[in-house]
Amino acid sequence: MAKIKNLLSLSLLFSILFLTSCKDNDNTVSVPEPTSKILTTRYIKNPDLPQYFKFSTADTSQTNWDVKFTVVPVIGAPTPTYSPSILLNSQNEVVAKIVDSLEFTNVSFDTTGFQHDEDSTYVIGTNCFQYSHTTHQLLPYQNRTFIVRTTDNKLVKFKMLSYYNEQNQSGYMKLEYLIKQ
Repeated sequence: MAKIKNLLSLSLLFSILFLTSCKDNDNTVSVPEPTSKILTTRYIKNPDLPQYFKFSTADTSQTNWDVKFTVVPVIGAPTPTYSPSILLNSQNEVVAKIVDSLEFTNVSFDTTGFQHDEDSTYVIGTNCFQYSHTTHQLLPYQNRTFIVRTTDNKLVKFKMLSYYNEQNQSGYMKLEYLIKQ
């Protein structure tokens, strides 16, 4: 009988020690929200000097790029006129789509409806800015987001912020982008 009492006492003691030594742990891991980045291109109004960009590395070299910031001729214009444009690296399977009518933060990384550039038909192309007859400037579309699947298979969403630098000179695309983690 004494052995049973000692075993019960030891069991009770170990149970109390075990229960009191456990921490309250809800098994959740806090993951920080990804932060968006801002890119301002160099001057791109010369069609012979585009700027290439790879989102995952912020590389601007011409190798393994995702998008190209450039200008394209406006067809039917009476004088040579160029419009800012964003072209995809379709040779390396970069695809994209345009999402309208949602705030940038509310746009998901949904991949349905992706397309690639073909010849002179561009998914994003000149759809990045609209001309304002009031200010006579190119302005970003309200609530327009572009989603891109990159050369390294990452998903990126971005929105245009401006076509002007700090001195209000045109030809400098500025955008905010977020890479899906």
